[in-house]
Amino acid sequence: MKNLSDYENEADLVTNLFSSFGYFHTDEENFQILKNFYDSLKPGGHLALSTVNREWLLSVYSNNDWTENDSKYILNKREYDSETSYNKSWMTVIDKETKEEKTYFHQIRLYSKVEMVQLLEVAGFIDIKVFGDETGNAFNELSSSHPIYIATKPQTL
Repeated sequence: MKNLSDYENEADLVTNLFSSFGYFHTDEENFQILKNFYDSLKPGGHLALSTVNREWLLSVYSNNDWTENDSKYILNKREYDSETSYNKSWMTVIDKETKEEKTYFHQIRLYSKVEMVQLLEVAGFIDIKVFGDETGNAFNELSSSHPIYIATKPQTL
């Protein structure tokens, strides 16, 4: 994602699915990924991108929760920064038998539909369509958890 320069104007389709967008540490780095996708597309090529819908996530947000299965306890701690729209998450997994504990961390920049469409436009994309899910349902701000954005690189630049 960070370096697609070897693939400039080569792809008919670029996909970025399963909420794998927004994990870099700055808005500039995340935006550069969109530009890299754009640059790798042939004129008329398409981008299909799925990411977490910020408004949906915040409507169901929990700072802490835990679950368990037969062998593990799983504890989640989250912090959302409303100024930067970054969500930080720590997941601690405890083995019930050995009591061994491992903690995993990640952060993701959460975007609203409006923000994501604006970013795609600034990156150069046109004809941006937003679907509520992978089956093509209409987008709903509070119930579409992982919208799909379909965007096109213009035929002529």
